[in-house]
Amino acid sequence: MMLKQQQAKSYLDLSTLDQAENIKKIFKETITSREGKTVYELSKEHKIIGIFIKWYGCPMCQEVMEVVGKMFPTFIKLNTLPIIFHQENELDAKKTMENAKDLNVNYIPYCKTTKELQKALGIGNASMGSHMEAMVKANMIGLVSK
Repeated sequence: MMLKQQQAKSYLDLSTLDQAENIKKIFKETITSREGKTVYELSKEHKIIGIFIKWYGCPMCQEVMEVVGKMFPTFIKLNTLPIIFHQENELDAKKTMENAKDLNVNYIPYCKTTKELQKALGIGNASMGSHMEAMVKANMIGLVSK
């Protein structure tokens, strides 16, 4: 019963037209750094997977980006485009992403997330506590490489 409640909370409820229109509006305004296109424009060409991270110096975020980088060819074969949404300064993000050869993500579109977008999608701010909790869980189930 508890698991079903947790799963139900993790799904985005787009039952109201206003909420769906708000997300569409935000995606029309959010420009990705690599493509120079908005998230909305890219969604017309591909299925989109949004990967939300705090910042590129976070070990958990780096693990996630590394996995996404390795899976990128598979995503493309499925006409699916991952987009990394980050919370850090645009200049720092650009510098990191352009030099992230070790993570195999230097070709994945990225953009800065906003509080408005996170709220519309039901995503809270990443905190050190939530990251530590995620790291522990990932280690327990073997998602983080040793």
